[in-house]
Amino acid sequence: MARVLNERDFYYGAFLFALLNKKIHPAAIVESDDEYCQVCNMCTDQHEDFKLVMKYSAKDDTSEQENCWGRTFNLQEHDLQELMSSLKSKKDVKLALICVKSKFNDSEIAILNSNAIKKLLAMKQKSFRISFKKNSSKIDIIKNRKPFFQVTRNWQKALFEDVEENEHDMAGGIMGIKFNIMDEFEGKNKKPLKLLIENGRYNIASWKEMFITLCNWFVECDWELFKKLMNNPAFHGHKRWLIQRREAGLRKPISVGHGFFVETNYSATEFLHYSRKLIEAYQDLYELKDKVFVFVKG
Repeated sequence: MARVLNERDFYYGAFLFALLNKKIHPAAIVESDDEYCQVCNMCTDQHEDFKLVMKYSAKDDTSEQENCWGRTFNLQEHDLQELMSSLKSKKDVKLALICVKSKFNDSEIAILNSNAIKKLLAMKQKSFRISFKKNSSKIDIIKNRKPFFQVTRNWQKALFEDVEENEHDMAGGIMGIKFNIMDEFEGKNKKPLKLLIENGRYNIASWKEMFITLCNWFVECDWELFKKLMNNPAFHGHKRWLIQRREAGLRKPISVGHGFFVETNYSATEFLHYSRKLIEAYQDLYELKDKVFVFVKG
């Protein structure tokens, strides 16, 4: 008896047709009983072959707004096994999340490459939501109602270009997951391994060490601008100024050069917060928002 087409065939078929137009064609389609998941081995004319895991969500989001909408996805046990086995074998794998809207031409596709998949698995939850904001070039992956990390909204770019989410590093034999410091992610329960500032790489072992390294770099880069931050309200903590010329006014002072001391009695979340404020303070002159990254233990 001929197989009857169901809802998923239309969504997956539409995406595969878009890939065919880009000269990307399936070499093999793995049969699946899961209505919401399909696996294909893809061949390309100009790029390396890869495994494509597709999932779709067509359920309306009751919280949908004009400027922000999203879809919720659920990872089944076999989804997790498929993704983890591909990562373990170092096979290039992409996760395509097809977000269907009632007006089909308003639907969107989010592509998670290998490094983004590692971040997704690091969330340690089977249900997650992705969110689209009007006029934003990024897609938010949500955990506990807060953005955990972001991927590019350009699915064609995400498939093949070396965008930041696709990069990784080896530090002490441990695979590190790369984050742009300016992205919204939590530092709690994550161990940082390496800091990248423009073309410089710095081994770090804590968020405190990352913050101190950033301060050292900014002081050497432009100590006069760093001096102006001493009276900037963004660098005033709960009880004291973050940057001072004397150790006496700080609980746990650390010297960062040129006669400056910084407070280091903070949590991982606070170190990340003040690191982002430093980058913002130097942004107008040095444009560093897309040039500072941190690798955390995968």
